Amino acid sequence: MTKKIFHICDDGITNALNQQLSRNITPCAQCGSKERKLGAGKEPHSASLRCGECDRFIKWVSKRELARIESQANDGRNA
Repeated sequence: MTKKIFHICDDGITNALNQQLSRNITPCAQCGSKERKLGAGKEPHSASLRCGECDRFIKWVSKRELARIESQANDGRNA
């Protein structure tokens, strides 16, 4: 099974992620940033949520959450 790895340069994914999280986001405990990015997952997790500034691990991302983020990114690209 091949895992998707999202790079910081994938603006569609990063923008969709930050839009989806913008309401309930807590600043990073290490640097205070509210920017987030997706990182590589580790079984059974589809991806990791990391600070967009200092790369600190925030939480694991489920398959359902990842599908919602990808769908929102695709909608933004097609608009």
